Amino acid sequence: MNSETLFEKFAMMGQLEFEDGKIRLFGYRSVLVLSSFFSEMILLMKNSRSFGDKLAEAARKSFGDSVARKLGESYKFSINDFVKWDTDIGIMAGWGILRWEYLSKDKRFGEVFLEGSPIAATLKGKVKSPVDHVMRGFIKGAAQIALKEEVEVVEEECAALGAERCRFSFVSKSKAEEKKK
Repeated sequence: MNSETLFEKFAMMGQLEFEDGKIRLFGYRSVLVLSSFFSEMILLMKNSRSFGDKLAEAARKSFGDSVARKLGESYKFSINDFVKWDTDIGIMAGWGILRWEYLSKDKRFGEVFLEGSPIAATLKGKVKSPVDHVMRGFIKGAAQIALKEEVEVVEEECAALGAERCRFSFVSKSKAEEKKK
């Protein structure tokens, strides 16, 4: 499904609304922001890991604690339907082509691939560590809703560093702690 069709689908379902000076996505006030804004923020903060972690956490809270949770509770999505919905939102919003390649509720682990990240494209060759902090936060919020427990998300590969695409892995915190023992 292409972005235009997704856009129309969400608008028809009343999940995307426009009125003078306002955009609402699932009832939440939204704005259109150029991806270069996030890129400039990352450069401004010298791509600091602590800033990246704070940006990811802010993205998780703004998406996972509001939109994702509300829709998960309202529609009672199966895990597969929730992942499909989450992917559609990311594509429609212009974050690139998202694919949840692996999600195991039993193993409490998953991988998400992102092709065409606008932030990675803007920062390619300008940074020394992964930069998709906002997407990392969005994935964390969605994965926590899907798995119904806290997760840790790591950007394993980043297009800004020369990878073909960005690759994120996540694991539940309880599973991560089991591995540490």
